[in-house]
Amino acid sequence: MLAKKLTPLLRQYLDIKQQYNDCLIFFRLGDFYELFFEDAEIAAKTLSITLTKRGQVDGEDIPMCGVPHHHGDSYLAKLLKNGFKVAICEQVETPEESKKRGYKEIIKRKVVRIATPGTLTEEKELISPENNYLMSVTFFNTHFNIVYADISTGEISIKKALRENEVLDIIESILPAEIILPKTQEYEFILKTNKKNLVTFIDNKYLDIESASNYFEKTYRFDKKLSLINFSVDEKISLGATIKYIAFTQNEKTPVMLFPQRNKIDDYLEIDNASKRNLEIVKNLNGDSEGSLFNSLNFTMTATGSRKLLNDLSNPLSNLNSINKRLDLVNFFYDNFDDLNNIVAKSINNFPDISRSLSRLSLGRGGPKDLFCILNGLKKSIELCEVVNDKVDGLNDDFFLKFLKNTKGNKDVQKIVLTLESALGENLPLLSRDGNFIKAGFDAKLDEVRKFRDEAKALIIKEEESEKKLSGINNLKIKYNSFLGYFIDISSSNNDKLKNTDLHYIHRQTLKNSFRYTTKNLTSISEKILNANFESLELEIEIYNKLVSLLLQSSGNILNIANLVARIDVAISWSNYAKKYGAVRPQLNDSSEFIVKKGRHPSVEKTHTESFIANNCILNEKDNNLFRLITGPNMSGKSTYLRQNALILIIAQAGGYCPAEQVNIGVCDKLFCRVGSGDELAKGNSTFMVEMLETANILNSATNRSLVILDEIGRGTSTYDGMSLAWATVEFLMQNIKCKTLFATHYNQLAALEKNYILLKLNTFRVKKWKNELIFLHQLIEGVAESSYGIEVAKMAGLPEVVVIKAREVLNNLENGLGVENINSDIQTIDINREKKNTMLKLLEDQIISLNLNNLTPIEALNFLKEIKDKLEE
Repeated sequence: MLAKKLTPLLRQYLDIKQQYNDCLIFFRLGDFYELFFEDAEIAAKTLSITLTKRGQVDGEDIPMCGVPHHHGDSYLAKLLKNGFKVAICEQVETPEESKKRGYKEIIKRKVVRIATPGTLTEEKELISPENNYLMSVTFFNTHFNIVYADISTGEISIKKALRENEVLDIIESILPAEIILPKTQEYEFILKTNKKNLVTFIDNKYLDIESASNYFEKTYRFDKKLSLINFSVDEKISLGATIKYIAFTQNEKTPVMLFPQRNKIDDYLEIDNASKRNLEIVKNLNGDSEGSLFNSLNFTMTATGSRKLLNDLSNPLSNLNSINKRLDLVNFFYDNFDDLNNIVAKSINNFPDISRSLSRLSLGRGGPKDLFCILNGLKKSIELCEVVNDKVDGLNDDFFLKFLKNTKGNKDVQKIVLTLESALGENLPLLSRDGNFIKAGFDAKLDEVRKFRDEAKALIIKEEESEKKLSGINNLKIKYNSFLGYFIDISSSNNDKLKNTDLHYIHRQTLKNSFRYTTKNLTSISEKILNANFESLELEIEIYNKLVSLLLQSSGNILNIANLVARIDVAISWSNYAKKYGAVRPQLNDSSEFIVKKGRHPSVEKTHTESFIANNCILNEKDNNLFRLITGPNMSGKSTYLRQNALILIIAQAGGYCPAEQVNIGVCDKLFCRVGSGDELAKGNSTFMVEMLETANILNSATNRSLVILDEIGRGTSTYDGMSLAWATVEFLMQNIKCKTLFATHYNQLAALEKNYILLKLNTFRVKKWKNELIFLHQLIEGVAESSYGIEVAKMAGLPEVVVIKAREVLNNLENGLGVENINSDIQTIDINREKKNTMLKLLEDQIISLNLNNLTPIEALNFLKEIKDKLEE
C-alpha cells in the first residue's frame, strides 16, 4: 500500500532497499547520493549533516539527506567506521536514454558495490601499516575453518581450529574489520564475545561445494601453474564462500589474490592475546603505537614492508628452517651494509603500494595513476634486482633466485614495463573517464582522431576572427561550457550590433553582463569537436582496459614481486636496527636453552635517554637453571626484565636481530607472559579473577618447549592465600610442565623452594641505600631481596610523612610477632599545610644538595638564591 502512494522515484528506491535491507542506500540523484526514510535519519546523525524532507506519505514527511557524489568516499568512510554497510546505487543510463523508453520512464539505477568495513580498497580509507581483514568462520563436523583475507593487498590465509576458544583467540589476534558467518546456531559463542567487529550473516547457499569451488578456481584463472588440488573439500568451501561474498559486494568482480596460505597453529610461536597486549607488540596499553615493539623496531621504507614487519612480530615462526631463512636474508644486508644499504634504499624508498593499486584495477575502481604506480613499482624492483645481483652472483640462494625470476628474468614483467612506459603520458588523471592520459604515438587510430580534434579546434580560432570582422565587435569571444557547447560571447553594450541585424546569429542565453549566441557554422564545428572528443575518450578507455587486462594476466607475479620487495625491506630494516642499536643475530636450535647475554628492552632503550642497564638471562636444563625465581621491590626493574626477555624471544623467532651481545635460543612453541590485568576489568572480572584465569590458561596449555613469564602471582587476595597459590604454581610448573620460566614475586618465602628443586635458581635486583635513600641499580644478581622496600618506595612516591612513620610502626610490630591487636590505632592528625611545607623543604634540600658549585657562575648563584627565596616566601 505504501508503494502506491509514493512517486516512481521513491518506489524505485524502496525496491532496491528491499533487496539490500541490511545496508544504507547511497541513491544517486544527479550530483548527489541521497538517502531516504530511516536511512536518512541514521546517516544525518552519523555524518552530522542536515536532515530535510522529500514530499509526504499519509501526511508524514519523508526524511531525506544527501552528500555530493564527488565527496562520497569521505562520507562513506565515516559510515563504515561506525559499523554500517552501504549499497552504492548508481544511474546506469542517461536521461535521454530513459526518455527513449517512454516520456515518464525514470532513469535505471543499479547497485554497483556494497561497501563494507572488510572490503575496502581505497587508500585514504585504509589504515597503514595494518591489514584490513575480512574473516569468515565455518564449522564442519570436527573443526572450524577460519579464512582471513585483505582484498586491498591480495593476501588470503586459512587456519583450522578445533575448539571455540581457539577461534576466539584467532579473532582477537587477527582483529578483522568484518566477520562473515553462516546463519546457524554454531556461532553464538562469537556473537556473545564480539563487540568490535561488524558481523554479516550469509545464506547456506554460499557453502555449496560446486558454487564455492567455481569462485575459488575463478580467482586463480590467470595462473595455470597454481594447483588447487592440495586443498580439501571443506577448505575449498570456506575459501570459495569467502571469495563469493567478496564478489557479491563488488558487483560480481573478484579481486586478484595471492595463493592461499595454509597456516597451521604449530607453524607459529603461540602467544595468547593477553600476553600480546601485555607485551605491547603492536600498540601500547593506551592503544597508541608509540612505545610499542613494532614502533621501536620499524625502520622499513615501504607500506608493504611495514605491513610485513607488523605481521612477522605478531606471528613469530616456530619452524627452525624458516626462521633461519629470514635471518640469512637479514645477515646478507648486514654483512653488505656499507656497500649496499644506501644504494638499495634509493631503489626501495617510496616504493609504491602496487598490491593495493592492482586490487583497485581488478575491481574496476582503479585509474591511470594506479597503472603508473605499478609501472613505477616494477621498474624499481628491476633496478633493485640489478643492485643486489652482483653481490649474490654465484650464491645458491632460493630467495634471490626467486626475486630474479619474478623481476629482471621475467618476460611478462619486461613486456608490462615497456608497454606502460610507451602508453602513459604525464599529468595522469585519477579516473580513466577524464581522458588525455595515453601518450601520443602509442596508438595510430587515437593519434588520428586527436589530430582531427585539434585541427577542428583551430577552426574555432579562425571562426572567432571571422565573426569579429563580420560583426565589428573586437572583443567578441568564442567560449565553451558543458551545457551550451561552443558559443559566441559578447558584452551587453555590444548586443544592439547583433540584435538589429539580419545576420545569422541564433540567441542562446542572456546573462547580466553578456549575451550568448551561436551560428549554424559554429554548431557544425562544435559537433565535429565533440564527436572527436567522444571518439578519443572511447579509444583511450579501450586502451586502458587492455592495459588493465595485461596486468591482470600477470597479477600473481606482480603480487609476488610486492611480497618479495616487502621481505627485502624488512631485512634491510633489521640490518639498520642492528647497526644503530648493536643488535646481534640470534643462534636458534632445537634444544631447551634460553641464553641471552647483556639483553636490553628495545622499547625502553629507544625512549629513555639514560643508558640501559643490560642483564643476562640463562635458562638451561643441562646447567640446572630452568626456573628463575626473582624477588625485589617495585621500581627495581623486574617487569622490564621479564618483558625484555619475552620480546627477545619474539624478535628471534620473527627472524630479526636481538638487542643483546649474545642470544642462543631453543625454538619455543608457546610464550606466556602474565603481567598486568587492567584491560580485563571492563569485562566485569576483578583483578584477582583475571590473574587466576590467565594463570589457569598457562598451567593448562604450556608445554616443556614453552617460555612462561609470571609476575606477582597471588596479589589481590590475602597474604597467605596469595603466597600459597604462588607456591603451588611454582611446584606445578617444576614438577608437571618443566618449561623455561621467569617467576617474579614479592613473596621472599618462596625462596625456600630452592632446596627442593635443583633446576630452580634465585635472583634479585641490586638496591643501594645512600643517605637514607634507595637507589635502584637495575642489575640482576644471584640471591634473594633483603626486603620488599615497600615503605621506602611509598616514601619516594610522596606519601605524607606521618603515614610513612605509622607504616614503619605497624611493620615493626608485625615483624616482631606482636600481632595487630597491639598496634596503637591513633594516627597523628595531618596538618596539610605543614605537609606541603615539608614536601617543599625536601625538594629545596634535594636541589641544593645536587648543585655543582664548581660549575656555577656568580650570576647563576644569585638567580638560584632568588628562586629559593621566592619559593620560601610562597
